[in-house]
Amino acid sequence: SSPFRNVSPLVSGIEMPQAPMQQIKDRVDDALAAVRNDNIRILVVGCERSVDVARLSRPGVASLSLPCTGMVPPSTLDYALRTGGADGVLVTGCDCGDCHYRWGNRWTEDRLQGERPPYFSGRSYASHVRTVWTQSTGLSKVRGALDRMIREIPRREGT
Repeated sequence: SSPFRNVSPLVSGIEMPQAPMQQIKDRVDDALAAVRNDNIRILVVGCERSVDVARLSRPGVASLSLPCTGMVPPSTLDYALRTGGADGVLVTGCDCGDCHYRWGNRWTEDRLQGERPPYFSGRSYASHVRTVWTQSTGLSKVRGALDRMIREIPRREGT
């Protein structure tokens, strides 16, 4: 499902009943609206079974927690970057080989690398998307990756 479509309701092949695609799109919009006027805008998408991404909150950082980051179609990340105004997206979730929903982290990584459909089509924004996989106790690891991203991410025009 592509959040770029102007049809309603959005339906995806990668949905969990408790988090339909339309709800995810709305939550992305709301999260990014909260940091619209900040110097940098990073969306952190996290798995509910891993680090609590709400604890990463600070100016310029919006967070979105989902049952599994493997359920996020890559087009959602593309949407956040192209339409939502995010300068970058950090995806975090369960440690490799330890996904609660089987292979969500592996499949997400494969989609971003163009090795598994649906593919991440935002190749021009590939440097603006990063991943970090860790246990629920890995807040410092994710915070470190976020700090590096904020320092290194190329700012988009007008930011």
